Order: sequence, then structure tokens, then C-alpha cells
Amino acid sequence: MMAMLTYWFILPQIMQKMYHFSPLQSGLAFLPLTIVNFIAALFLPRLTRALGNSKVMILGQVILLTGMILSLVSQPEWGYFYAMIFQMMIIGLGQGWLLAPLTAVGVAGVPPELSGAASGLTNMMHQLGGPVGLSIVVLFSSSVIDLSAYYHLIMAFITVFLLIGFLVLFSRTQLMKNKRRKMQTQIVLNDGNIIPQFGLGVYQIPEGEATENAVKEALRLGYRHIDTAHAYQNERSVGRAIHSSEIPNSEIWITSKLWPSDYDDASQTIERMLERLNLKQIDLLLLHQQVGNYRKAWIALENAVKEGQVKSIGISNFDGERLVDLFNFADIKPSVIQVETHPYHQQVELQEFLKPYGTKIESWYPLGHGDKNLLDESRLKKIAQKYNKTVAQIILRWHIQEGIIVFPRSTLDEHLAENINIFDFELSCSEIKEIRKLNKKQPYFTMTYEEQEKNFLSWKLKD
Repeated sequence: MMAMLTYWFILPQIMQKMYHFSPLQSGLAFLPLTIVNFIAALFLPRLTRALGNSKVMILGQVILLTGMILSLVSQPEWGYFYAMIFQMMIIGLGQGWLLAPLTAVGVAGVPPELSGAASGLTNMMHQLGGPVGLSIVVLFSSSVIDLSAYYHLIMAFITVFLLIGFLVLFSRTQLMKNKRRKMQTQIVLNDGNIIPQFGLGVYQIPEGEATENAVKEALRLGYRHIDTAHAYQNERSVGRAIHSSEIPNSEIWITSKLWPSDYDDASQTIERMLERLNLKQIDLLLLHQQVGNYRKAWIALENAVKEGQVKSIGISNFDGERLVDLFNFADIKPSVIQVETHPYHQQVELQEFLKPYGTKIESWYPLGHGDKNLLDESRLKKIAQKYNKTVAQIILRWHIQEGIIVFPRSTLDEHLAENINIFDFELSCSEIKEIRKLNKKQPYFTMTYEEQEKNFLSWKLKD
């Protein structure tokens, strides 16, 4: 409705009241309008996060209305800039913050914070078509040849093409950056929640700048799942990195874990964890180890789900009788179990046990703890050569196609980019079978349950 009023009411008023401005000048006035519109739409994500979608739309409507009023009361003696250009820029600002959310939600069905540049580009093309076309008609229908009009028209087209060229390059960059994120796979958990299957693990990355930089770069590359833990002592850095990005929290899946020293006071520990991560809700919370009072801790996790503090819950490193006991005891069955999983240790028996519950496996040591023997496997090298990928990428792709949730750790930008670059090819069934033949039931973590009790229960964590 606002766009219709702008084109069918404001523009004729301008043409009538500013009669000493040519139609071509009136058309050129839309160039700063569209540029301001596009820039405003680019800042839409940050503004939406700060104010909320509804307030942004109200702000856009107020600004647009102000521009419309200015256009109706402006006088020729104000000069070309103030009588036309200035109020058109005001209108462009209002449209950028009103039409972009409307287009995103009402037409495209996507969150407004994702629509910025796309809506700005759409509005820009829509607005440029009318004035440029009008200018051409006026120019060539005139009985008097006006060389200055040709000059203005040429400059208009040069400006338009330069702007479109910039936008095409910008859009291609954004598309390439978002391509991996869009292609990434997701898994539906047994509680109905949807988890990104690929992510970044931050185990052994120090608190502070190292963790923040790794998470920021991962998010920039398209990662949308971050796996941390109280024991990693870097939850605050993860939280800071997430909140410093322009990505809505709803798009980033956060997994964390309670350490056995947290089990007896799990409810309070969850509160403190939410504070460390600066979140209102944790997407997935696990019991990190099978030692300690895991039954009491599991009850606390179930209560946290009921209270909305946590979306999904699961376990890590449980096996044997503790694994069976927890599944028999739990009212809410674990959504995931995080265990060592890689081609040399494929957890076939565990997968069979989990099938009735719909519990998914998350892999740590997904690349076999960097074992040179695994990375030099001739079968894997042959497959890697076929797809022009590294052996690590082939292993990560195997995890994805086997339905395993995986989050390799890295702090190097090139490795972060390489790890996520696994969604542009697909292993064949025969290749999957070849990798399955590598299973040796060979874990790298071999600590006995008694050793786990001795080592893990004595470790008290800092907040």
C-alpha cells in the first residue's frame, strides 16, 4: 500500500508542483532513494536484533510517512536537493525498514533479519524500472532535442549499471558464503527438535581470544552448531562469540555438558551455565561422564526441559550397565549419546541398542584422533582422489551419510573451511560399504570405569 501511494500519488504531486524540474530529473531522484533503501536494508539484521521486527516496521512507517509529507509541502525555491533529493532519501530509508520486513515475512516467509540485502535489491530494481523507463519515454517523445537530457540519461545508466555490478558481486559473495550453510544436513531428534548435523567442537581450545576467534570464523563460514562443555572452561567465550555475530541465536545450535562434580547440584549448575553462555535456553545438554550421581543429574535435566531451560538432553561416554540403567530409568529418553566414533571404531553394536529409542550418535575423535594410519588408508585415499577431496573430508562425509552428528575441532581458518566443504559431493553406496570394512572396534580412549571414577570424580571445576 505504501509503495502504491508513493508511485501513484507522490510522484504525480512532485511532477505537478516541481514543474521546473524535468521528468528526467524526477526520475534521477530515485537513484539516491534506491541507494539509501539498499543501505538501510543491509542494516536491517542488526536493527531487528536490537529493536525487534514490529518496532523496526513502525520506525520504517514513521520515516516513510515523514518523507511523504515533506514531498507534499516542499517548494521549488528550496532547490533541487532539498525539494526533491532529500525527501526521496527519507522515503528510501523508510522503505528499507518497512518493505524489507514485509517482503520477507509476508511474501518469502523468511525471518526479516535474513532479508536485508535481498529485499533491498528487490526494492531497488522495482524503483529503478519506473523512473528510468519514464525518462526514456520523455526524452524520445520530446520534439526538442536536449543534449543535457542525453547527458543525464547516460549518467543515470552508468550509475545504475555500476550499482547493479556492485550488488551482483556482493550477492555472489553472500551466496557463496551461505551456500554451505544451506546445503548442510539436519537431523530430527527423538523429541522432535532439529539439530544441525555438522558443527564445531571447542574441546581443548583455551578460554578467551582463541575460542572466540574460532567460533566467529566458524559462524562466518556457515557453521551453525557449536559443541562446548563446562569442563572445557570456554563457555563464556562461546557466548561472547555468538552474541557478537549478527546471526540470530535461534539459528545457532549450542551443545554443552555437565561434569560429574555438577551432578549433585545440577539445577543450580544449569542456571550458572545459562549465565556463562548468556543464553535463555540451551539447545542440547549432556551428562559428560558416566561416573557420579548421574540419576540425580538426569532428573534435573528432565526438569530443565519441562521448565524451558533446555530443549534436548542426552549423555556422553556412557557404556555397559550404566548405559542400560539410564535408559531404563529415564522418563525422557536421551536424544543423543556422544561417544568416540570413527572408521576404526564405528559403534555398530551401540547403534543397534539405540534404534528402539531413536537416539542419535554424536562423534568425538571423528578423524580417529589424527591417527596417521587411518589418514593413510589406501581405500580412503582412492576415494579422496576421485572427488578431489582430502581423506579427512571423506571421513567427515562418511559420518554425515551414516547419520552421525559430527563436530571436528580446529582453530586454523583453512582447516575450518576445509572441514565444512563436504556438502558438494556424495559417497556412493559401494564407497560407504568400503569404509565400513575398516571397522576394527579400535578406540583410542581406553580408560577403564575404575580409572574414570578415580580421575573424573576428583576434578572440581571452576565457574
